[in-house]
Amino acid sequence: QLDHEEATLYAFDEQALRDRIRTSIGEQTPDSGRPAVPLRRWWLLAGGVAASILVVLGLVYLFRSEKPAGTQVAGVLPWVEYTNTKKKIELYTLPDQSKVWLHPQASLSYSPSLATDTLREVRFAGEGFFDVARDTLHPFVLYSGKLKTQVLGTSFNVKAYENKAVYHVSVVTGSVAVSTPASEKNEMLVLKPNQEAAYQNSTSSLRLTTHDEKQVKKETWQPVSLVFDDAPMAEVVARLQKTFRVRISLSNEALGRCRLKVDFNRQRLPEILEMIDTLLGTTYEMEGENIRISGEGC
Repeated sequence: QLDHEEATLYAFDEQALRDRIRTSIGEQTPDSGRPAVPLRRWWLLAGGVAASILVVLGLVYLFRSEKPAGTQVAGVLPWVEYTNTKKKIELYTLPDQSKVWLHPQASLSYSPSLATDTLREVRFAGEGFFDVARDTLHPFVLYSGKLKTQVLGTSFNVKAYENKAVYHVSVVTGSVAVSTPASEKNEMLVLKPNQEAAYQNSTSSLRLTTHDEKQVKKETWQPVSLVFDDAPMAEVVARLQKTFRVRISLSNEALGRCRLKVDFNRQRLPEILEMIDTLLGTTYEMEGENIRISGEGC
């Protein structure tokens, strides 16, 4: 059904069309003072008029079927875009049930049909930890600028800030293939757990490094196991700073006296901070490597 705008655009005067057809036929009809037109010629004339009618009606149908310029093609939807505008790491679930922990200002975009696409393609900028749902029939492909990361099902961290000279991809479980554009060096590295690829934007080169599992400090995305048995919050903060590459401050001294009895079993820093917020009713904000925990205290 046409809306009002389309009806106005494609309207035509059907009565006028009929009158013109009658007039055309009438002009070919013999009157009493003229010799009669042969029957065969009359049928040819009538056939020509009928063909004209079909052409006109065909054009009307065509105009009605066409959508005005700029109308979106049916079935083709724009990609979903999302940016974490909060000052904390946020958990985001993609349509295929893959999970992404987005750092502040990290952004991603993907097709609404991601879960059923032949390739599960995602564009990403900023820093985020990806826990990809395994699907061997639909590979997961992540694009960060010119860097391409392809997986089937694994967990890895990406640090790809658009204003930084180097991008990093680090694997926690499974394996990923990281590659540069075919139009440039066309390099590829296959990463295993505790391995990292560093991509230099200016030279389009990849470098492989291996993390020492016994390194003194962990990145925010590396899982750790920590146990606190009725420990004051001030002690918890000191332990987290010693474990991770972050600086943590409390909004007031009263928070430092709150006590925690909790077991963090192979959890990453974002999960630990969320659990602390739940237990103590606090909130945290993150800016780079600086974290500030706020609350009324105990």
